[in-house]
Amino acid sequence: MNNLCRYLLVVVLLMFSTLGTVVEALNPTIKMRVYADGSVVVEFEYFDRIEDIGVIEAFIQCDLEAGDNYYELMAKLGVITPYSCQSDSCMYMEMIMNITGMRINELYETNIRLFLNIWDNRGNALNLSLDPLNYKLNINSLRGVLTGTVELSATGEGTQIIESVSTLDKQVIEQFLGMAGITWVTVKTFTVEIEDSRKARLVFELEVDESEFAGILGVNIESLREQYRTFPSMTGNVYYHINATGFYMEISLRVNKNINEHLNQLVNNVYNVILIQSALSRISTLLSPTGMGIPTASTEPMLTMFTISRKFSENFNILSSRGSLVIELKENTLTVNLVTPRLIKKDAKTPTDTLLALYNLAVDMQNELGMLGIEELLDIPVTLIPESGVKITRDGVEVQQVTLRELTELEVITPTPTPTKPTLAEQIPLIYLVAAAVVVIAALTVFLVKKK
Repeated sequence: MNNLCRYLLVVVLLMFSTLGTVVEALNPTIKMRVYADGSVVVEFEYFDRIEDIGVIEAFIQCDLEAGDNYYELMAKLGVITPYSCQSDSCMYMEMIMNITGMRINELYETNIRLFLNIWDNRGNALNLSLDPLNYKLNINSLRGVLTGTVELSATGEGTQIIESVSTLDKQVIEQFLGMAGITWVTVKTFTVEIEDSRKARLVFELEVDESEFAGILGVNIESLREQYRTFPSMTGNVYYHINATGFYMEISLRVNKNINEHLNQLVNNVYNVILIQSALSRISTLLSPTGMGIPTASTEPMLTMFTISRKFSENFNILSSRGSLVIELKENTLTVNLVTPRLIKKDAKTPTDTLLALYNLAVDMQNELGMLGIEELLDIPVTLIPESGVKITRDGVEVQQVTLRELTELEVITPTPTPTKPTLAEQIPLIYLVAAAVVVIAALTVFLVKKK
């Protein structure tokens, strides 16, 4: 489920960064709310007029709820295109997926339930249920067992799928794996039961050698083991609907782990870097010129986002708070609204330390984004909103607006001493909101490039 969320963010970035050309960009606005405990909330707002977008409307909305040892992510994503279908050629697809994952000692287990329905307005339909798909992995040996039961039913032309399924058996699957060069999967059992021309049931058991797969990817085996040993328990749900005019998706995720710790583990694991690079390659291929009008996108902004996320995790904690992200494209106008949770520099003694850390992060971002031709980042104006009793000065004079470049010149005066370190109970990080925040900045940079 972690990977699913990461891939979703990749899709969002690639979509919004390639929809069209900026024709009338308005300067982004940034507000920083500064608190006496050393934390800062960043509010980001951005508007663009764009053309040649290939879609009518698009949006993504993210909400976070976090506790001491868990966090929940709720996200919605939708796209409406100008395309339509003929009355005799309209096709629809709907998918519901539930997933759970948990680790007990040296055993990691994942269970998936998936229901997929595809139909048209001519009486053709295909219904698939995967209930359940179970994967159990021995972390020591990195050998896993994948078992599943698939039930199919069809009407009309969909019955051709049932006919094709009836030709499958263990030997056919083994031949397919051999042709694909997949030597790290062994077929233990594979059976097909055909009830009639409209129903089929498949039952299978596969053995997976993840150590061999890691060798193919060039991943250190101990790194892979550590990845599984740090996996938290989680539950997630996905709903997806697509038709000729667009698609809609909802995703929810609950992870039972302190997310500051989780973020550090995710962005510092080499295995995740390789997974993301692989995902980027696949998604870029999927987004090649299609009937949806989405061109091939560069994967470089996403890799840049990953680098910036790592630097963020090394320098910041997120305190107990909420944040939100809304990206909307409507009537050729792109709107971005982001409110971060309360950010604090690790071991900050005053809000000045956090502001300086934000400046350093902005410099790192400009260095990374400079390879994409971005030079304006540090010149974005920032409105400062101090908490009651807090004063923000430059050369002894209170200020209300500076640029990101000028954050190093500020001094924050607080009414009472601030703690040198947030308590464990206060450290409630929000990994995917942070990732989404970086997505917004990355998307913005691409628009600025196009504006030039």
